[in-house]
Amino acid sequence: MEEKILAYINGASQLITMGTAVVMAYLAWKTYLKEPVQPMQPAAGGAMPSAQSGTSELLVFDTRKQQTTLRVSPEGLECFLRDKGRGTVKRQWIIPVSELPAILESERIRVNSAYKPNTGLFAIGPRVNWMYSKHLFPEARFLEDEIRRLLALQAQS
Repeated sequence: MEEKILAYINGASQLITMGTAVVMAYLAWKTYLKEPVQPMQPAAGGAMPSAQSGTSELLVFDTRKQQTTLRVSPEGLECFLRDKGRGTVKRQWIIPVSELPAILESERIRVNSAYKPNTGLFAIGPRVNWMYSKHLFPEARFLEDEIRRLLALQAQS
């Protein structure tokens, strides 16, 4: 009788161990191997306007499914998200020209490269937790420098 109980306990223990391994494998896939996707936010504008003279763009996030681009325009610093599958481009947010000098002076530009192996996070003033691709910016300071360059470009115009 005790042997049967021990056999059941042993079997249950093996099932729990196997279940734990399956859950851990799924979580590892979800966290490290699945391609990151920047969440779509309600669009403030329609399609991406055509490039104009005096504007500058910076591709910050690029996967098979999406791209995120920062653009300096006469209105301010704009963020556009392109959904490659749908072929749509939507403006996600804008930081008005009036706020850009204060952001540049107070250095409210942050880049966190520790988010995921291929993806980091950046913040510009009130816009936080936006993903960037590490293959585009292997060092966090590269992205920081480029964002500062965009803001300085806007300040000059």
